[in-house]
Amino acid sequence: MTAASPVKQRVMKMTQLFWYRSTSAPQNTGANHIASPFDDHDPDAAYISIAPMHLRGAFWSMLSRPVSGLMYHGWSSLVPTDGTHPYKYTQPDLQTEFRRLHHDILEPLGPTLLQIPDRPSDVAYLDSFTAQMFARRGSYGYSHDEAYLTLLHAQLQPQVIFEETLLKQGLNGFKVLVLVDCDVLTASVAARIIEFQQRGGIVIGDPNLAPAIKPDIVLPRFTRTKKTAEDKGAILANAANLRMALDARYQRFANCSNPEIVSRVRASGESDYIFVVNDHREFGAYVGQHGLVMENGLPSDGTIAVRRHAGHVYDLLTHRKVASVANEEVVTWPVELGPCEGGLFLVTPRPIERLIIAAPETTQSGSAVDVDISIADSTGTPVSAVIPLRVEITDSAGRLAEWSGFYGAANGTLKLKLDIASNDAPGAWQIRVQELASGLIARQSVRVRTGGM
Repeated sequence: MTAASPVKQRVMKMTQLFWYRSTSAPQNTGANHIASPFDDHDPDAAYISIAPMHLRGAFWSMLSRPVSGLMYHGWSSLVPTDGTHPYKYTQPDLQTEFRRLHHDILEPLGPTLLQIPDRPSDVAYLDSFTAQMFARRGSYGYSHDEAYLTLLHAQLQPQVIFEETLLKQGLNGFKVLVLVDCDVLTASVAARIIEFQQRGGIVIGDPNLAPAIKPDIVLPRFTRTKKTAEDKGAILANAANLRMALDARYQRFANCSNPEIVSRVRASGESDYIFVVNDHREFGAYVGQHGLVMENGLPSDGTIAVRRHAGHVYDLLTHRKVASVANEEVVTWPVELGPCEGGLFLVTPRPIERLIIAAPETTQSGSAVDVDISIADSTGTPVSAVIPLRVEITDSAGRLAEWSGFYGAANGTLKLKLDIASNDAPGAWQIRVQELASGLIARQSVRVRTGGM
């Protein structure tokens, strides 16, 4: 993967490649014994490989956020080892999916994603240290937080904030504030929240909210029952109720009509990047027979809506323009996703119609060649977006040169400097560029002559 400009803040996201056996496929004996596929070779495994579909969903969840890198914990659950490590390799298909995701998706899109910041969210989710200390709140991560998951399925994009952030920066820019597990708050934080509400801000709370604050919308308190299908159904029902309660007072920038397709937005220049992740799942034969984890994905479809007056939509996975409908307020288009699949759509203000390569016709070995690449509309004006590119430089013998790779063209342009070594093969070199939004391809030839010729 070709290097790109780093994001300002170095953020890493990690996926754990193993599950706790106790919470996914617990061991049992006797008349009520439920067999697992790995019981014959790892019957005492306390940690087992996660399902490939869960890796797929986690991968897209990480990719949808502006991170600098992806990390994974649990190597011995991904590949065969000597078996002495407690993390066991129990799902051979996991490594195949791991390779596919990183080779087919991360490699071509990574240089582009590194340059795309988040779109500012107008929904804040307060993580209260005060409540953690005085009301014994806290969690092991937002993926286990039923209220946070409810927000995602209600097509919201919450930004987690903390009390010190709230006091230093205030709540300007936010329209919705979510207060879950906020039984105890400091007087200064409560005063800021009340001011926010008096200015028209919407406060969503749970039944345990500190009594000094009266929420506009109450999220019901929900505790998981370990009946996974029923628990997920309850989260989806709460998300639907929250969506209905909010619709009259709040407009999402982007959403999907299907609550099991979770959407998220990042933005660059005048363009938006819409990520979608399919969370529609069912029980399978790996651990599903225990009723704790729905490890198999199912296909889903829906309609994506983005609150823009106009826009041209491109699928960055299939490299094609997508048929969309625009009116004065929103741009909509259909989406179809396979099991636990993700998707990434680029919405630009102007269409991509030209791919231009500017390079000299001839050069001498031992010199540098400046190559300017532009992704533009019909007038030649570069499109205001970071656009993924595949660049292939081949010498006169057809060998791939070192500048070949994937790039992200910021503001629709990319500048390359090709250093032609004095012992590089003379003759006609080829520059082939494919932009990975609409799929346009352009070629340019540069004749390399030996020094003095």
